[in-house]
Amino acid sequence: MTKSSTHTELMLDTAEKAYTKEFNEKNKKYLPRLARFTKPKNYDRFCKNAYAILNFDARPVLSKIKCSTYIMSGDSDNTVGNDAPYELKAAIEHSEMLIFQGLGHGLFEEDKDFYNKVFEFCER
Repeated sequence: MTKSSTHTELMLDTAEKAYTKEFNEKNKKYLPRLARFTKPKNYDRFCKNAYAILNFDARPVLSKIKCSTYIMSGDSDNTVGNDAPYELKAAIEHSEMLIFQGLGHGLFEEDKDFYNKVFEFCER
């Protein structure tokens, strides 16, 4: 899309995959306006990151994680899929998991208490 579409179309496509239909509907008039302020000079960095993640797989080393780990995910994640948090939980010993009902990849922006939940975990 960085080569064949406008930045606005790219942003709207990203929003469609990251957020719930309700969030997108509520913010549909703001998202195109926001695109005007977020367009990079070029997409080189974006493309490098996007292509790098295609072959990235940390699963073989997840068991090496020994620190407190809080896995937070929406149950409707159209970006990484709904199996990802369960794979992380199974691979990281003593990890904790919280699944947000009805939210996707953008749950950190959609759930009003997201950061309070993070702070609560960190303060234990």
